[in-house]
Amino acid sequence: MLPFFRRKYKGFRFTVFEILIGFIFVSIVLSVFFLLFRTQKNLTVVVKASEDCRVMDNCYIWPQSNSVIWFSNLFHAGMTEKDILGKPMAEVLNVRKYDDRPGNSVVYLTLKLKTLYSPRNKLNTYKGNNVLVGSTIKLVLDQVYMEALVVDMEGVEDRYPTKKLLLSAQLLGNNDEFLDTQGVRQYIADNILIGDTIKNSRGTTVLKIVDKVVEDADQVVKTAGGDVLLRKNPHLKDVYLSMEITAYVIQNRYYFFDDIPLVINGQIPIHLKNISIFPAITKIEEVQ
Repeated sequence: MLPFFRRKYKGFRFTVFEILIGFIFVSIVLSVFFLLFRTQKNLTVVVKASEDCRVMDNCYIWPQSNSVIWFSNLFHAGMTEKDILGKPMAEVLNVRKYDDRPGNSVVYLTLKLKTLYSPRNKLNTYKGNNVLVGSTIKLVLDQVYMEALVVDMEGVEDRYPTKKLLLSAQLLGNNDEFLDTQGVRQYIADNILIGDTIKNSRGTTVLKIVDKVVEDADQVVKTAGGDVLLRKNPHLKDVYLSMEITAYVIQNRYYFFDDIPLVINGQIPIHLKNISIFPAITKIEEVQ
């Protein structure tokens, strides 16, 4: 036996076999420590899907499209991402689509992720990356590859303060037949009901219509003599809405959902059961 492998330290002798046993023992202790202090945890998160998305089927890839319709229709509850053993690592629990402006759909997915949780750092990791509000995660859900922004997660309080607001708004029509009025058709007014609500991903009501006023639309009329008169148009309606809204306060400005600014003369997207409208905000008041 070489002297390097057999030495005398205060009466103890170490052989190659003893060193190997010691290495195995240390490995077992470290493995147990890892298992005890990094446990698997099911974590519910809400992510905002990016349009940088690809559909993979028999090696074909659909590149990013200018149309958002196909993109928003890709996702549905029950989609999964699986590991190499075929076990689900991520599952879509809910899909919420919301047009923040006409023709632009924003997609929010509520996911259940199988993460590793470290009590020491109080962090969850998914596929080796930390899961934090503001971070991005990469997913392949039923052959759909996507990068998503984490906007909410279980156990995290709202990062911005909220305020109850009372908003006044007016519907603005765009009618080629009546160019000198901003009124809308009667059926549009009829499908907006007092008490209609909008909820966020947590099921909390963030918008409620509390009042509606419908009048014959104002129309500007110019006479043959050049006079400008204001008349009522019974074929169109001016619609005024009052809404209670829960808004985020970010740098002294109000935001609806995550990134829809609430400003005077700005449009607020309201998607109800049978109709979508984009009224112009005319007044903003804080509710005490």
